[in-house]
This record gives sequence, structure tokens and C-alpha cells, in this order.
Amino acid sequence: MTKPGPLHGKRTLIAGGGSGIDRAVVDAFRGSGARVAVLERDGEKLRAVRDQAAGTPEDVIVWRGDATRPQDAQKLVHQCVADWGGLDTVVN
Repeated sequence: MTKPGPLHGKRTLIAGGGSGIDRAVVDAFRGSGARVAVLERDGEKLRAVRDQAAGTPEDVIVWRGDATRPQDAQKLVHQCVADWGGLDTVVN
């Protein structure tokens, strides 16, 4: 975990978290102590998210996929349930 904060331990899925506003949302949630799962189409952007969180891999799940494809989002949700026991928030 980055640091304890108001979202400490909350489990969040963020679609398209690789750049722009979505990346800022990822950073804000991580900065507030949340666990974050990121669904992103661009592998290079996804690697950047993963590399930034390298010190806390149990708190970040990166998943290459397209949020407009229900099967991609569903697979990530299942992974979050398996790894974290569920989700508290989804940002799409």
C-alpha cells in the first residue's frame, strides 16, 4: 500500500487507467491507500502502471483488455474476487 489514507484497503477497478484522467484517478486512489485493478488496452501504458506499483504488487492488478468487451471486464472482476475477495468501487 502506498500509504494509509481514506481509501485504505478499499478494492477498486478502474477501466482505462493507463493515461490521462484515468491514470490520475489510479494515482489518486493509490495515494489514498486503495488497492487498484486496472483494465487497459495498451500494453505499454499498462506496464507503466505495473512498474510504478512494483513495491506493492499485492495491491495492484493490471489486466490487458478492452472495457467495451464484457468478457474482458468479467475476467478482471473474477480475478479481483479471487485475489482480494471482491470489489468496493468501479470507475469506468
